Amino acid sequence: SLLHISTRQPSILRPASPSRRASSPACIQEDERGLTGEVISYAGLPAETRMMVEEALAVRNRGRVMEGKPKYESVERMVDEYERLATEAGKDWTRAEAESEVVRYLCRRSIAIEGGLDGDGQDTAAFALLGLLLSIVAYGGYLELTS
Repeated sequence: SLLHISTRQPSILRPASPSRRASSPACIQEDERGLTGEVISYAGLPAETRMMVEEALAVRNRGRVMEGKPKYESVERMVDEYERLATEAGKDWTRAEAESEVVRYLCRRSIAIEGGLDGDGQDTAAFALLGLLLSIVAYGGYLELTS
């Protein structure tokens, strides 16, 4: 059927951090080998997308430095690491598959960083003010109905 009705209970919505959204297994379909789609290459990306991937890599590297880990010098070095980790995990990825997963991961990170809420103070204040405004409007409507 075209209509799907969920039986899940609604949960309280909170903005997730971009890194959590980008790597969330709930939003990514993996095959039996852990691959998330058709193989794509970094070189085959449009220039604008390559720029987004490089920016996401820079953000990832800042996070790695904060965690006390070495940063990736380039997308190719990150591909090397993914290929090594996949081999250790028994996934047997080719270099092209590892590159594809790195590119997809960094694209998701870039999109999440660019368009998402990151839960910083500005987002919290904006939602608090929006909630206050909605409360005032709702209370005003209630007073008008009861008078």
